[in-house]
Amino acid sequence: MKILLLCGLVVLACKVESNQPNYPDFKYPKSKRGTVVDTIHGVNVSDPYRWLEDNNSAETKLWVKQQNQVTNLFLSGLKDTEAVRARLTEVWNFEKRSVPTRVKNRYFFTRNSGIEEHSSYFWTDKLGGRARKLISPSEMSKDGKIALAGTSVSWDGELVAYATKKSGSDWVEWRVKEVQSGKELSDHIKWTKFGGVAWAANNAGFYYTRFAAPQEGKTLTAANTGMQIFYHQLGTEQEKDVLVFEDKANPKHFVGGFETRDGKFLLVSVWHQNKSKLLGKRLDGKSGWVSLIPEFTGEYSVVDSSDGRFYLITNDGAQNRKVAYVDFSSPKQVVELIPEAKLSMASANLVGGKWIISYLKDAKSHVEVFSKDGRKLKTLLLPGNGTARGFSGNLDDTETFFSFTTFLKPSTNYRLDMEDLSIKEVWSPALPFDSTGYETRQEFVTSKDGTKVPVFLFGKSEVLGKRNSSTPVYLYGYGGFDISLTPRFNTSYVPWMERGGLVVVANLRGGGEYGEAWHKAGTKLNKQNVFDDFISVADWLVRKKYTNPARLAISGRSNGGLLVGATMTQCPALFGAAVPEVGVLDMIRFSKFTIGWAWEDDYGDVDVEEEFKALLKYSPYHNVSKTSYPATLITTADHDDRVVPAHSYKFAAALQYAAVGRNPILIKINTSTGHGAGKTTSMKINEEAERWSFLFHALSVGDDVEVGGTYLYQDVPHCSRKSVM
Repeated sequence: MKILLLCGLVVLACKVESNQPNYPDFKYPKSKRGTVVDTIHGVNVSDPYRWLEDNNSAETKLWVKQQNQVTNLFLSGLKDTEAVRARLTEVWNFEKRSVPTRVKNRYFFTRNSGIEEHSSYFWTDKLGGRARKLISPSEMSKDGKIALAGTSVSWDGELVAYATKKSGSDWVEWRVKEVQSGKELSDHIKWTKFGGVAWAANNAGFYYTRFAAPQEGKTLTAANTGMQIFYHQLGTEQEKDVLVFEDKANPKHFVGGFETRDGKFLLVSVWHQNKSKLLGKRLDGKSGWVSLIPEFTGEYSVVDSSDGRFYLITNDGAQNRKVAYVDFSSPKQVVELIPEAKLSMASANLVGGKWIISYLKDAKSHVEVFSKDGRKLKTLLLPGNGTARGFSGNLDDTETFFSFTTFLKPSTNYRLDMEDLSIKEVWSPALPFDSTGYETRQEFVTSKDGTKVPVFLFGKSEVLGKRNSSTPVYLYGYGGFDISLTPRFNTSYVPWMERGGLVVVANLRGGGEYGEAWHKAGTKLNKQNVFDDFISVADWLVRKKYTNPARLAISGRSNGGLLVGATMTQCPALFGAAVPEVGVLDMIRFSKFTIGWAWEDDYGDVDVEEEFKALLKYSPYHNVSKTSYPATLITTADHDDRVVPAHSYKFAAALQYAAVGRNPILIKINTSTGHGAGKTTSMKINEEAERWSFLFHALSVGDDVEVGGTYLYQDVPHCSRKSVM
């Protein structure tokens, strides 16, 4: 079969024959097309599936049920599903532990023995000693719908506040347990999101953030604004909690507060569009609120404090971030302590009187240790090229812990002695997968405008070494919100790699791999750079004969779902399959639901004409056309209150209406789950098995592909299509 790709500056003749499966004629559920049209800045914007935004309507519920019936029937008939599920269950079945955290003389960590539905929370008074289970989500609900969403240990190590979430929603509830006895106290905090618990220095209560309770029926869709900080005294009802801070004039500001460990100061951070202000006051009543950082000039995150000096990590005047401090006695005077480096600073921790600074070097961890006053002491020798995370602790701690992982090895935990800076392995997993014969390579791909984009490729060494245009490739990306894709082990990749597939992870602009400049180069009016980067990587994979379009699958989650939706609508012939997961797909109305308004700093504001035009130009939902699209599996969840499922519903309906050809356009709506966190192990395994089986079928993985025939391949940054909306 000949494939014509209109994607070019350079025309390349390639030989390859697609062996795509023979799909049945799909009969999708009827998605009525409405007549809703909004006029925005003089432009008529059609929204024929607006009715799908009402997740409580009988019509939407019927549509969801019917779509799942079609999708489940197709997925159940795939030959690979059971084999993939069985292999995933095998390789998933190894012990997993989080990095231990030391508080006083106790160590706290989460543990999953293998395929338990949820990890439990443990403590021990000795590393390697008997661990005692304190919190077990699996014992809270028989159906696994309740998951552990966060913990906070009191300063004396005697109490743990813990959060649970239900059915994957972002809403969490906090309770408190005594560590030694395991007794649960009467405290119960509701309506909290996007914030943790900060204990008071006397351990008698804690600070937390919350929103007002939403209207009945709007719990999963109503906009979350008006964040407040409260103080909760242990043993009292939530209704008696004290309002500590709110910014009534700016309901779209995020706030967070904590008390310094010495109990002398209360600090409050106010965030707006990735920039923050910092306020503080004495708890002895001798001062009101003092503006320590008075303006939104950059990101300021408090790391620690000592005697009225507040240590900060900031990108104000430092694209790659620096460490600084401000004194309560001399507010507004920020003093640089560790200057900006050529590498992007990912984190900074002050432990045992020393700074542990984690940098990113081409998306890999590079960790350096400095004295408290900013003198470099040592570069830590990490176990390889990968990702180091952890290093939490306090000024007087003598040890800290971190994990290290790569694309081919799961997280191993290490202890760092803060006196001599020696490193010792303290726990490693026994993985039922031998990575011998597999390898990871890093390449740099030139994007449309000449920018070098880092790319990781990993799989069997023989597959990487012998480029073959029939190799199935799974290309993953994100490209947004200053989030960096660094090496980490993903159990679900094993069946794909074992069958000869390559995994490719692209470090696109919009992320944080190279600091704030890299992030801003993929936001607002520059968002198209992200899609150009992704398409350029796909183009490079084909030109370098790692694969061909019929064997190239793309995937991404959340903002990565937007990435997939945008690139598949801009250049559909470049991909054999697409899996946009819980994606932001309606770029005109994203800000109207739950926390969507907070994304405007990355995406832009529809009320600003120039930004509206840019959003409309790439919005996946609004750029669906009458053309052939790759085999597509859209995934979402009915309890996703981060990216509401209406994004995926509307995109699926539009694609099913417009798509030409027989490639399936399917949507899987998972029930009683949310944006991702909180899923049971069996849910994860089942979802991964269905996705890989879909891709094996769509890309004909396991079938022989003859080399022969020709297709015309051209390298164009994107392929425009006339919208049918």
